Amino acid sequence: MAPKAARPNKASGGAQKQSAGNDPVRLAYANSNISPRESSGRPGTPHRYFDSSHLVSIGTGGVGLSTGDEVLDTGCKAELSKEANSDSQVMFADQVVHRHVNGLCVVTAGETLKKICSSSSPSLSVSSVEFLKEECENQSVGGKKKKHKKAKFARNKHSPKRGDEEKGSANPGDSLAIVKLSDGRKFEFHCCVLGTILEVNRRLLEGTGGNLLVTDPLLDGFLCVILPTGPFPLPRRSIEM
Repeated sequence: MAPKAARPNKASGGAQKQSAGNDPVRLAYANSNISPRESSGRPGTPHRYFDSSHLVSIGTGGVGLSTGDEVLDTGCKAELSKEANSDSQVMFADQVVHRHVNGLCVVTAGETLKKICSSSSPSLSVSSVEFLKEECENQSVGGKKKKHKKAKFARNKHSPKRGDEEKGSANPGDSLAIVKLSDGRKFEFHCCVLGTILEVNRRLLEGTGGNLLVTDPLLDGFLCVILPTGPFPLPRRSIEM
């Protein structure tokens, strides 16, 4: 009688690990280039409030992951890029994501708009902000239920239809917001983080509040707060086979 095959011993590592290629969290960041953002050291800057900050760009193809002192580059440049759509040119730029000590991620538009407006005409400003994502209902940054209903979002043809996706869900490459400048240029910003959107910055929708994206883009002008699914950024072990 042939002997039975021995069962793998989980304690000894006999159980097969999930390959990195099938890791859904890793795959979600496949088109992201994430690198540490150095602190300026100045009082009042974001490093005083967050555990770490990261520069994020969304590209096409390749894997870009922050690995502490090492960055795996996908070839995505930290510069302005353009991509055509059916109506007009929509511009994309690197964003900055802060990671709080409690694990939450604060997604910002980065400093591109600030640099453009400061180097152009003094009259150049943000004319409109449209959120293309909705925050999760009955949630808040502190985990308490909201006292008010969700903000009224400006909806256009880019907006997800109701029922098409779970409210508050976010993938790194999902469109988060469209920002239009007074000269007609449009910028699209991404979610950058895999997880659940707990809060969007309603101040950007009120009157001239959109100009916080120019005057204070890394703090008061933040776009949203996301509870990440899995670590952000991915540790190096997540990309090893």
